[in-house]
Amino acid sequence: MKFPGRAGPSFPGRLRRARTNAAEPGDGFGVAVCLGDINGDGRADLAVGTYGETTGDQSRAGAVTILYGSTKGLRTSAAQGFTRATAGVPGVLRRAEQFGAAVALTYANGDGLADLFVGAHDADTVHDGR
Repeated sequence: MKFPGRAGPSFPGRLRRARTNAAEPGDGFGVAVCLGDINGDGRADLAVGTYGETTGDQSRAGAVTILYGSTKGLRTSAAQGFTRATAGVPGVLRRAEQFGAAVALTYANGDGLADLFVGAHDADTVHDGR
């Protein structure tokens, strides 16, 4: 998944905001964090991994939240959340995958905007949390 411009994230088409549920014990919000300018406004944006987030009936499937920077700091009102269930995110939503266990914002494609990379502990389905 990458953020290829001021219009927002896409992979391969425009991503829609995920609907993640409320905080629960074990979500692991903030287990992985990284700063970078995703949208080109000159402000630091924050990617936050939440490896233990439950999505639907898939426990510990994981999620990533993007908080956009402003002149007054990070804005929660414009936050975007992504899971494997989000349209445009490659892969399949699975129990115990822990999507978001690692996040990186790096300038990978030369467009001057930070690109988001997301790691998952069990992306290969070897350990399904049982």
